[in-house]
Amino acid sequence: MFHKKSFIAAATLLLFKPGFVSVMPEFSYLDSFINIARLFLIAFVVLSLFVERVLRLDDTLKVLLLVLLGEAWKIISTFLNGNGMDGWGTMLNTIGQALFVYTAIRTDSKAFFQGTSAVLGCYVLLNLLSILVFPNGMYTTSVYTQNYFLSYRTAWLPVYFTTAAVVLIHAVEYPGQYSMQWAILVVASMFLSLLIVWSATGLVTLSLAAAACALWVFHKQSKAISMRMLILVEGVLFFGLILFQIQETFSFLLVDVLQKDITLTARIRIWNNALQLIREHFWIGMGDMSVEQTRAVLGWGASHAHNYYLNTQMHYGLVGIANWLLMLHYSTRKMQKNRRQPYVYVLTAVYLAMLTAFQVEAYMSIGYYLYPIYLISAYLGTEKERSGKHDWPGHPLPG
Repeated sequence: MFHKKSFIAAATLLLFKPGFVSVMPEFSYLDSFINIARLFLIAFVVLSLFVERVLRLDDTLKVLLLVLLGEAWKIISTFLNGNGMDGWGTMLNTIGQALFVYTAIRTDSKAFFQGTSAVLGCYVLLNLLSILVFPNGMYTTSVYTQNYFLSYRTAWLPVYFTTAAVVLIHAVEYPGQYSMQWAILVVASMFLSLLIVWSATGLVTLSLAAAACALWVFHKQSKAISMRMLILVEGVLFFGLILFQIQETFSFLLVDVLQKDITLTARIRIWNNALQLIREHFWIGMGDMSVEQTRAVLGWGASHAHNYYLNTQMHYGLVGIANWLLMLHYSTRKMQKNRRQPYVYVLTAVYLAMLTAFQVEAYMSIGYYLYPIYLISAYLGTEKERSGKHDWPGHPLPG
């Protein structure tokens, strides 16, 4: 089944459910059907892990195990803090997505990229269409009024990052007749949708990624930036924003261009409260909490810390952040050896956008949409090394 792109596409439809299905009451029956179908799909994927004989101890499997360990630690941390778990459905989908991506890409990587790029690319186009047809929003929630096909604008980016990685890698590593044109159309639609609703975070991060890709396209002999250097730069930016509040220096850019207030819409005050909570719960964190509990401890009506790194440390402690750092390490370490390869250009640009977005967003309940990126980068690095062919199965970037 995993050799068929139609099956991959159908599984992607079930595991990557657009936001409107879960929120709009008109689609409650469809939502229930998808949730039930997911259970059967996940059971089938687990069985296929052994039938397809795809379990090999390498970086890809290590990343998968770290995803599972991270989900297990969420339960442990939550119970150690005396809280109850209410995110079982999200956790099940996280595990299901990770197992599906691992099994599918290990069984037939070409079919995986064909199926996922078709579905996720269509999601982006439908999201743009929903904005054009419903400029004031498709539906309202208790928190946001302008929600579209993929939910509210801040929830788009995890889907956009994963989609960009999938469609661009499909175009440069497994090219078809129209794969590059499809990738360009999808990425352009991302930019247009973010521009229409004016998402400063989305526009800045995707612009950084696009600029990096453009530089590598026009200078074909240049190497992609080292992931170690990228992580170092992001670390410096993190400490600059959180501890030294360097945004004061760039007030003209924040206020006049990005239309943000100097506190980054109260984020600085939220970060300070999160730091205090981290000092009090350094090792195991505070575990999962309800929206009401989180707002009570963070203040300013914040349901998360508006910073992925702070949010992970606050909820899951040093254990949680160490688990994520290990996952990032095993995902990217083999990219160092192939920094002139098209897939490395693409993934480095995606990581640049993603890690930068993490500075101001937490993606607490939708972060699992990003796990495919870690698994894809670990898989491609492992396969390049295993094959011993520096051009496997890559094709040069256009330009």
